[in-house]
Amino acid sequence: MTDTNGNNRVTLAVLGSKLDHIVTDIEEIKATVREIQEERYRCEREHNNRISDNRDNITKVSERVGIFAGLNALFAAGASIVAAVFGGNT
Repeated sequence: MTDTNGNNRVTLAVLGSKLDHIVTDIEEIKATVREIQEERYRCEREHNNRISDNRDNITKVSERVGIFAGLNALFAAGASIVAAVFGGNT
């Protein structure tokens, strides 16, 4: 009986050691997953900031295009008035 009892103790010690190793591996994997998630969240925040900046820039460009279109229409109207005045006198 003592022989079997001794084998059981050795088996439990080996299993305990293996379980400790597995627990350590799981903790390392969990730490790695947390790092990856934090990096993903950081990248996502940067991406959202870039999208917001691009939307702001698009709005500014649209406003400028509208201003230049208005100036172009004003210039075209002025040019046609000048052409009508000088064209009508000949």
